[in-house]
Amino acid sequence: MLSLSRTSSDPILTDQLLSELRQEFAATAAQHDADGSFPFANFKRLAEARLLALTVPKRFGGLGGGISEAARLVAAVGAGEATTGLLLQMN
Repeated sequence: MLSLSRTSSDPILTDQLLSELRQEFAATAAQHDADGSFPFANFKRLAEARLLALTVPKRFGGLGGGISEAARLVAAVGAGEATTGLLLQMN
């Protein structure tokens, strides 16, 4: 299970984290495509890692990331499972 424990000097998103999310989501992508199911588990995973709050300012409990971090996350997630990437960027 991935975690986002970090210090203030650590990057919000590491290449390793993005790679692991991409691989994890890719493992179920074909099944979601085949049966038209919603990737609920992927969003649960993103929420557990607090990544749904990536661009929320720290003073409001988010991670305080910017547009470049958001773009990196959406690209990695979308490369693994396109529906999750699309919905992530829409929200």
